[in-house]
Amino acid sequence: MMRVLIPVDGSAPAVRAVEYALALCAQEGLALELTLLNVQPALSGAVASFIDKSVIGEYHDEQAQAALAEALAKLEHSGIPYTTEFRIGHHADEIQALVADQPIDAILD
Repeated sequence: MMRVLIPVDGSAPAVRAVEYALALCAQEGLALELTLLNVQPALSGAVASFIDKSVIGEYHDEQAQAALAEALAKLEHSGIPYTTEFRIGHHADEIQALVADQPIDAILD
């Protein structure tokens, strides 16, 4: 089984990457396991110092769920195994960190 990372930010291109993965499974017969990654930018120190950490955490959670919603809806009844990851930081750094931590064979972006 090929493990594929798809960074998902809620944009149309991110949803198309999920649709492409679904097509690879359906049309090409590939066995894929998907990891959907959403990265939320950290709030600046000046902003974060005035807002309770729990409020910031809830905000990031809500934003991640909103960004992942359409991609998850596409996968819900597909039968393709998937996991979701949510991180806070810089997109490129977090993608690199996830690939270093997990056995990822390909990235669809």
